[in-house]
Amino acid sequence: MHVILKSNIHKGILVITHKEFPFFERNNNLNYLCEKYYVILHIGANIQIPRYDSRISFIALPESRCSQKEHIPFTSRSFTPSCFYCEPTNKRNIDFLCVSRAIHIKHTKEVLSLFTGLHYNLTYIILKQNPKDKYYREVISNKYPDNIRIIDTHNIEDREYKGLTHEQLSKYYKNSKVFIQSSLSEGESRTIHEAYCSGCVIMSIDNMIGGGNDFYNKKNYVLYNFKTFRQKVTDALSLASNYSKIPNDIKFLDEKYSIPRFKKFLNKNFPKLATGKWDLDKLSLKLPAHFFKLPWYLKNDMTSDILTDFQFDIFAREYLIK
Repeated sequence: MHVILKSNIHKGILVITHKEFPFFERNNNLNYLCEKYYVILHIGANIQIPRYDSRISFIALPESRCSQKEHIPFTSRSFTPSCFYCEPTNKRNIDFLCVSRAIHIKHTKEVLSLFTGLHYNLTYIILKQNPKDKYYREVISNKYPDNIRIIDTHNIEDREYKGLTHEQLSKYYKNSKVFIQSSLSEGESRTIHEAYCSGCVIMSIDNMIGGGNDFYNKKNYVLYNFKTFRQKVTDALSLASNYSKIPNDIKFLDEKYSIPRFKKFLNKNFPKLATGKWDLDKLSLKLPAHFFKLPWYLKNDMTSDILTDFQFDIFAREYLIK
């Protein structure tokens, strides 16, 4: 849940996630929301798009999934923080970077195994997840050769970006030649597009479904599968050595360009809006409920989605009840 504009005598604007939608639909709270707000449904995951509901003004989706008039191409990746922006350079020390949870659908073990025996270096940043997860525990307990560096963000207290701030994370992207995405399915894949904005060559799985490869082009993308992986890492580094300019479609991802477009779109499509301050800061975190500094956030949860009556009551006291 993210309130872009708080309601007063006129309606405000808020965004709910695909995880929250069934909760609000089931207990009739969606009707309460719609009395005071225009509601946008954000879908960042590669899931089936819900059936049309007239109470939802728009559905935010990756560009490749927009097919109806109520679909809009404004998801969290559309607001990649400007701190990630960096033109490509040959003066980067990390050959390969992976930013992901340590989980089987991300093929963490496969990637780490494939780099064993290679003379290229890999930095693998493990994002926050359930620290008791068996797969994760196996990954961090293994011993790796010197060319593999594991950064476990569970040991970092700042939880703005599941362990790393955007500014901290951007330093790794900007110092990396190639970014590896290793999952078969992605909704929008913010990490791919953070790397894209940071001037990295992208290595992604060739039959990935979802919006992860929406910005594919031959200048800075290498597609692979696990049979061709070792050859493709060489191809990716070769591409990185000649990569000198981020494509112009960066303007669809950098918040410096997308926030003004988004606000203009909302003003055009929502009449008689409430007056007050717009909250368009950190949208890459707030739209998918990955922002935790909220009164209804439950400690140790992986998102700030409102999924309980207790959380909704906290939200309602601040944003629904005068």
